[in-house]
Amino acid sequence: TVMTVNLVERIYHLSGAPDRELAIDIENSAIVIAAAIPWCLAAAVIYQVMGLTSGIIIYSYYPLLVPLFWLLTKNRIGIKNRD
Repeated sequence: TVMTVNLVERIYHLSGAPDRELAIDIENSAIVIAAAIPWCLAAAVIYQVMGLTSGIIIYSYYPLLVPLFWLLTKNRIGIKNRD
């Protein structure tokens, strides 16, 4: 997550986007989607503790719906620059 912020932070600030938009985009990409990747620790540890196989990943639709919903509604919600 830290590396992702370091890579895109300058681009967001140059475009005039508020810090809140950067935070939400990072959450929806680097944090939430990571749980949808079977070999990622965010998913693998939970599967091991619960005794599940990585085949269960097809039922975890939430990590995929959150970023998709945000992408579809981002312009309609309109983030105000309160910085």
